[in-house]
Amino acid sequence: MRERHDLLAAHRRLLWAEGPAFTDAVANAFTVLGFSATSKAGEPLVLEGEGRAVFVECESSKDQIVEWPYVRLQRRQEERLLAEKQSAAGVVVVNGYRAHALESRGEQSTEPLRIACENYRYSLLTGETLFALVQRALGGAGEAELSGFRRRILGRAGLLPREVALGEVEEESDSGPIF
Repeated sequence: MRERHDLLAAHRRLLWAEGPAFTDAVANAFTVLGFSATSKAGEPLVLEGEGRAVFVECESSKDQIVEWPYVRLQRRQEERLLAEKQSAAGVVVVNGYRAHALESRGEQSTEPLRIACENYRYSLLTGETLFALVQRALGGAGEAELSGFRRRILGRAGLLPREVALGEVEEESDSGPIF
């Protein structure tokens, strides 16, 4: 029990850290979920998961997160497309209002960032959501549940709410009959 608590405490950086410490916390969290980090320390975060390359951009601020992580991710995608003729999955992890208590944080990212992620089919999640996934993983989630977490992260276009990420609620599909 103590070991699990210590492991979980190490992941609290997802809620409060900034800069390289936040990026390291994100990389470690994705590793707990079964992704493999393929980038070197100090380089932009690249993961491998569910048979796909995944570009991850992280941003933590005392304020609301604006569009910069999306801009960086889009540039990386364009470079890869030109060099390798293929794209990677895209994930943006934000930690807005990091100096505020969790219960008093508002929308951590701006509406334009959410819309940009939706339009380009990038998953957008908060450090809080990622922390909740790590809690579940360290609490004994099996491989089927971890695979579900990975699929929901990679299959999301736009903001991934905590309850959906954990598989506690089914997301309604936007597709369906138009008449």
